[in-house]
Amino acid sequence: MRIEAAFVHLMHPGDWSGHVPIITGEARILSTEARTPCVYALVPLAEIQRILAQLPHGWRELGRLAVESTRISLSAATELMLPDSERRAAGALIRLAGYMPEIRPTVQVADIPASQDELAVLVGVSRNTLAKILAGFEERGLVEMTYRRIHLPDPEALRLIARDL
Repeated sequence: MRIEAAFVHLMHPGDWSGHVPIITGEARILSTEARTPCVYALVPLAEIQRILAQLPHGWRELGRLAVESTRISLSAATELMLPDSERRAAGALIRLAGYMPEIRPTVQVADIPASQDELAVLVGVSRNTLAKILAGFEERGLVEMTYRRIHLPDPEALRLIARDL
């Protein structure tokens, strides 16, 4: 029986996945799905191993990418522990949009190509509750919503809500 994976995160230009098989030799632990036009490179494991054998300092870069993935995962886990659903939603939105200056100093905020149903599951609230939160954010000029897409005109304001600052 196949278990469908939950929508957890959106990748952005320059993001990487695939360090688990390279480092541990185990099978990949995540799946990706293109929701927007993108460039995606698939480099066979043998080629990565050849490159790393020629450029030993590449292991350091691979480790940096693994740490970046860990930080994103910890951010998502921390969001789920926030007691307030508005703060959880704000945290999820800024992470999904790619607004993580602590990880990406040159932040390029992207729109979020996701449905409210997907976001509600991610935030741990009902779709109705999420719709009310997003409507409140929209009234305050923090989000602009269209069909299956949310734009963040002021991600820093959402970050302040998520961090309760």
